Amino acid sequence: MAIKMTNAVFENVLFGTTMKKVNETQMGPKDAYWINRITNKLGELGKDFITAKQKVLEKYQDKDIEPTEDGMVQIPKENIEEFTKDFQELLDIEIEIPFDKRAYPEALELSPQEIGAIESVFDMSSLED
Repeated sequence: MAIKMTNAVFENVLFGTTMKKVNETQMGPKDAYWINRITNKLGELGKDFITAKQKVLEKYQDKDIEPTEDGMVQIPKENIEEFTKDFQELLDIEIEIPFDKRAYPEALELSPQEIGAIESVFDMSSLED
């Protein structure tokens, strides 16, 4: 069964930092290979999300004001409602990673918050009593 989530994961800083931490953790070869495949697929899907996000921002941004050094743009008040609607639709798009979930690797030591951020990626049933 494929792993399903929404584009919202790409705006979730904790998800990104936790997946990076998972990808850098030593583990058995099967788990490491699976994590690497998941990470690569998320990278591809993340690039698609960034492209789509940029299009939404360009559509609604104030063209008279230059973006800040860190790329932030101004959305005029009259565009905020439509921008919010379009951006939420983008976040709500379901993405599918064509790999089966695997049991949570015992080698991973994560905080409760980190586990919560990535539980859509793993089969967590082995952690339940």
